[in-house]
Amino acid sequence: MTGSWGTYLIVLIGCLVFSGAITLGIRFVTVGRSRLPGHGEDGASTTKRSSVAIIVSFIIVVPLSELINPLAGGAEHLDVILIATAALFIAGIAYELLPLPSSWCLGTDLSGGLIVWTIGNGIGLQEQFPNYVTFVLTILWFILMSSGFRLIDEQDGMASGVASLICLSLFVLALINGQVLLATLAIALTGSSLGFLVIQPNPTRAKLGAGSASAIGFLVAFLALMLYSRGDFIISALAPLFVCSFVLLNVATTLLARLLHIGDTTHVHYTGISNQLHLLGLRIPVVSSIIYFGIGATGLLTVAMYASEPAIGLWFASLTVSLYAVAGILIVWKSRHYELDRDSPHL
Repeated sequence: MTGSWGTYLIVLIGCLVFSGAITLGIRFVTVGRSRLPGHGEDGASTTKRSSVAIIVSFIIVVPLSELINPLAGGAEHLDVILIATAALFIAGIAYELLPLPSSWCLGTDLSGGLIVWTIGNGIGLQEQFPNYVTFVLTILWFILMSSGFRLIDEQDGMASGVASLICLSLFVLALINGQVLLATLAIALTGSSLGFLVIQPNPTRAKLGAGSASAIGFLVAFLALMLYSRGDFIISALAPLFVCSFVLLNVATTLLARLLHIGDTTHVHYTGISNQLHLLGLRIPVVSSIIYFGIGATGLLTVAMYASEPAIGLWFASLTVSLYAVAGILIVWKSRHYELDRDSPHL
């Protein structure tokens, strides 16, 4: 394990304070303007506008951390990643402000994957597959992660909380590997997200908007690919998937739900994991707690899998998959029964 705990603590606190201060400043200015005649603005717009604090604090604090402790392990490409993050954020803002097609977001996600592949940080899989296969997987990974975070943000407003928990898991995994750069980036994004959340009046439903959600999805996708191989091919391949499993499963659940109810506008909103949990009669705070607990538990199981011997690690991997399978079957079964009861005639 390399790196300084003092450095990580300074980065965490610095991002948290800086992000919180920017968020508070934007909310203060916006609330002040809303009191003027003709300048009314709802809380959702204020929250989306203040989400710029997450990206700004991350982009500023990370380079400054090199003054405390030099970042090793791919830091020569750090400026490219920071510029790409800012560009994706601006592209997402443009999508919200201008009448652009939905394919605009797909194009920006693809561009993010191309940038990472070009600088040599794409999916490698220990060189067991041809380059064209890993290239396609890299592009698909960035598209799924960025669109997945936008989906979570649109449905639940939980993108920043989900990113914080995922980055905490990546931080621990980076400590196991002794990856100073990955640990610093992960704890910086954690602090930036938490600094934004603590200022929100309703942190469990703080929607970021397409700009911040896309940029966070790109960063999380990049950080997950930075994990060094632990020697076992399966463990190394599963670690990023497990850490980001909620994002991927939420995309899959949404697509499946929409395919099952295609052409049925009465069920169009029953998409995503949180919506399926709502069908079970759970209140929003309970749903949020279940999702956060699930992400945290998956992170702990992934750390245990990653740090153990290969045989034990595969056992943890099987346990994680089994738990997700059981939870998924229960949710789908309960939701299906709810829909059948709802559609059945009442005598």
